[in-house]
Amino acid sequence: MNLKWLFLIFIYKSYVESTEKLSKTQEDDLFEVYLEMFNISFDSHHRQIFSYSLSDDSLTSKKNAKKYFLQTFYSIEKHNRRFQNGKETFRQAIHQFAHFSRKEFLKYRTGLAKPSNVFNSLSNNNATITNMSKSMRLTYPEYFNWVDRGIVRPVRNQGLCGACYAFAALAAVEGQMGLQGNNAKLSEQEVIDCATHEIEFERIFLGCKGGDDTAVYNFAKMHKGVTSEYAYPYQMRVNRCNTNRSKVHGSTVRSYVKLPVNEEYIKEVLFLHGPLYASFHASDAFTAYSNGIFTDPNGDCYGEKSNHAALLVGWGSEHGLDYWILKNSYDTWWGEGGYFRIARGYNLCNIASDVSYPIIN
Repeated sequence: MNLKWLFLIFIYKSYVESTEKLSKTQEDDLFEVYLEMFNISFDSHHRQIFSYSLSDDSLTSKKNAKKYFLQTFYSIEKHNRRFQNGKETFRQAIHQFAHFSRKEFLKYRTGLAKPSNVFNSLSNNNATITNMSKSMRLTYPEYFNWVDRGIVRPVRNQGLCGACYAFAALAAVEGQMGLQGNNAKLSEQEVIDCATHEIEFERIFLGCKGGDDTAVYNFAKMHKGVTSEYAYPYQMRVNRCNTNRSKVHGSTVRSYVKLPVNEEYIKEVLFLHGPLYASFHASDAFTAYSNGIFTDPNGDCYGEKSNHAALLVGWGSEHGLDYWILKNSYDTWWGEGGYFRIARGYNLCNIASDVSYPIIN
């Protein structure tokens, strides 16, 4: 094991076993180890340096980064002590964006934007429980996960780009393709570069500033599919749009279905129709999620709008607590190998408020 990791573990244990705050020297050492572990560096002006360019230089200074990191550290340790005492249902962990402010995290690591006046060229088949559920009265297993069926592509990393919408919606398209035996990987970069919202006769390119599932479905219809990830690889930033590359066979979206806010019904549709796009509110507690069943312990989701999207792939129950399983776009180091579980049954963090799946050709 790396000596830096051992040192960090030592600091963790020293703090957990003590009721006192770390000394300033320990805090300084902890922050420097954190920066080295995640290869985070700052220039002579104390601005963070990245291996790829961002659209602006608004990220916090090193001084503020340390402040945010320590706030995150103490919050996580307080939460995890409660977890160890059986008072929480999930564990948290330090992650490589623990030094971000809340505003920065939302800007660069989420990406859901749903303007109310967007023109939609696709037909929306709003599913209703009354006209469909009679044919769906089946017995469902206690645990189910589409990952086990081999149709869910590997976890991806959106990087510092507000593009969760592209990852989640394309993953839903890929799920439909997988059901037809097509395991091709679609290009999020093409969607980020080229997909738009049409608002009052004006085209607004989505890029890394956020979008939603309908924008992605519209794009896959208008351009008769999506290019492969191999031909149009992800760059974690907006590039010049190029829609002239050949499209993956079977990736054209013909229509889509929006589901009602009913988690039992969503469970049925998930089982019968494949993985689903789902948006929700990603709170501070969620960003530090490591493993277990997320339950929004601080009530941060209450009354908040959705700001993130992921792929709903399954469900289960543990110690009497029902949960959903979702694939995130934060890479495999985050959560449970890139996945997370969230409490099921009471629309926690709006998890059942905006769920859809595409209908492909």
